[in-house]
Amino acid sequence: MSLFPAAHSSSPATADALLHELAHSQPLILQRIISSTPNMLPKAYRWVGEMEEISSFVGGGEASTHHGLASLYQRVDNALQHRQQGDDIDVLSKFVEDAKKAIAEK
Repeated sequence: MSLFPAAHSSSPATADALLHELAHSQPLILQRIISSTPNMLPKAYRWVGEMEEISSFVGGGEASTHHGLASLYQRVDNALQHRQQGDDIDVLSKFVEDAKKAIAEK
């Protein structure tokens, strides 16, 4: 769920609203995010290249979506390499913990 750090950096309140909306309307998707995010973090570097390859294949305006995803995965990988308090890894980890609580409260 590497989109969450981007949403969080733009508007933490909006990101929190997204979490609660997913818990309410898409709990299975949120559960998948909870289970897949921790395993994705150390592999983020691999997704950068894959998203760039997809972008090249798709081309046109649609390619910008995959360029953006590649950028987000690069951001996560950079955060792993240069750990600082409050970085994207902390944001993603907190999202997972908050998501678990939201699912449990439902």
